Amino acid sequence: MLTVSPNAGLSLRLANNGARAQSRIGQAIERLSTGKRINRPSDDRAGFVGAEQLRGELTEVKAELKGFAQQELTLKGRESRLATIQRGLNSLQGRIIEASNSVISDSERDALQIEVEETIAALNRVAGDFSLNLSAVQSGGPASLDGGDPAAAAALVEAQSSATLHQRAAVAAEQRQLGIYERLAQDREVILTEALSQAEDADFAEEASNLAIAQTLNAAANAAKFYSQQTHSDLIGELLDEVDVSPSSRE
Repeated sequence: MLTVSPNAGLSLRLANNGARAQSRIGQAIERLSTGKRINRPSDDRAGFVGAEQLRGELTEVKAELKGFAQQELTLKGRESRLATIQRGLNSLQGRIIEASNSVISDSERDALQIEVEETIAALNRVAGDFSLNLSAVQSGGPASLDGGDPAAAAALVEAQSSATLHQRAAVAAEQRQLGIYERLAQDREVILTEALSQAEDADFAEEASNLAIAQTLNAAANAAKFYSQQTHSDLIGELLDEVDVSPSSRE
């Protein structure tokens, strides 16, 4: 029957203790260097799965926020164009009111008509997908200033101005609604980020303490192992001293 001596069993236990201490040292150093408590599934399987789920949700929220930012830029662009159109329509109103003055000459009215046409051309370039119904105000039209009806021109511009104001109000409503969704997504991002941090981030104070403890245990295990080996060697020396195996002892 094979038996293990007490000294051999002690050495094995000391070796195992040293290996465990070395493993704890490596784990603590890794966590301190990465800042993560979970660096691989084997560190905490359930925690790793939970952290990955949180990370996936966080990725989705960030994608939503990116989409919201793009929509916000689009809405700001629309509002900017509408504001420009509004200013142009206000300018048209001023020209029409000026042309309605009976004391101005025909040449002055013609000059105002040229300014009106230039303003309408600029508005059409800015309008893009916004429709402007101002063709009747152009030269030769029924609402032109040079032979048409200035009152009809004023009514057309006023109607267009009112429509523009409604469009700006609609854009503002979209911006408010988008802002609500964006703030909700931002709150979710904060909550998920905090949850992910709690799930996988390392506690630096705790890991520093673990490292110090593991280093102490490793040093103690090495010292005990050395002492065990030294004691075992001394015992063997003493046994050899007690047994005389020289040729003269056998005569």
